[in-house]
Amino acid sequence: MTQSGHFDYNNRSVIMNVNINEVKAKRSTFGKKKTLLKDINLNIETGDFILVLGGAGAGKSTVIKAITGQKHDTEQTLDIKGDIFLEGMNLYKNLRILKHKIGIVPQYPDYRANDMVYNTIMDSAKLQLASEYSRQEIKQRVDDVIESMMLSSIKNSMLGIISGGQRKRVQVAIKAVGDMSFFTFDEPDAGLDVAGRVDQMKQITKPITPEQAIDNSQELKYCTDSGKAGLMISHYPDDVADMYKKVIVLAKSRTDDAGHLAYYGDIPNALAFFGVKKLSEIVLEINYEGGRGRGDEFIQKFENTRRG
Repeated sequence: MTQSGHFDYNNRSVIMNVNINEVKAKRSTFGKKKTLLKDINLNIETGDFILVLGGAGAGKSTVIKAITGQKHDTEQTLDIKGDIFLEGMNLYKNLRILKHKIGIVPQYPDYRANDMVYNTIMDSAKLQLASEYSRQEIKQRVDDVIESMMLSSIKNSMLGIISGGQRKRVQVAIKAVGDMSFFTFDEPDAGLDVAGRVDQMKQITKPITPEQAIDNSQELKYCTDSGKAGLMISHYPDDVADMYKKVIVLAKSRTDDAGHLAYYGDIPNALAFFGVKKLSEIVLEINYEGGRGRGDEFIQKFENTRRG
């Protein structure tokens, strides 16, 4: 595994091509399909650490599910029109192979309290690497990841007695120890963004803190520093703005009630594009609920920019 800090960002290459024409959802409770996303076209490169921004209902979680092969869950089934390629291979035609290249890092991981940190990571490494690596190579991989993720001091501790932040780092290590090439971190309370908090303040009982947002970002930053790519939804983007290489902005259109790409590119240009000083202000510009309602304006502006 390439070690953190050795990856040359200037020599990056495209790791994922996303060309989504439309994503519809069929919920388990009723048969009618609803269009959630339209016209999401972008390339993700090695080393990219990408923030995903957008108002409530703009499709942040949906786009992450679509590009990580999560078409089915207990609530709905996604019907995806278009193509997604990971490392040159069609994701859905080769999902059995490529799903091992994708690390989906949960906000609140499941764990067995009596399992040791080292053994948990080692078991994951054996499961992912045993067919291609020797025992010594697997051990070295585990040791490298434990050191890089700053888990050395607790590697012999039980998962039940370490802190929640440490358990999250263990969860990242479980993914990073394999030959993963693409990571996502989709916070379960993604609907509680800046505009959503303004509009529904009384309904929020336990939002995540800025400190948690920083911790989450640092976890994924390790992965992308080693040449992998990562996407993250964050409700406190300004606290770690300097960590992101790029930002995806999704806006819900009033014309079709679907999420569209309103911007994709680096952070300085994003601020200039939306005429704001902070990333959190972008959501206020595009959101129709609790914001300025300029989503369609920026969807069209970005499309015109792409056309030249």
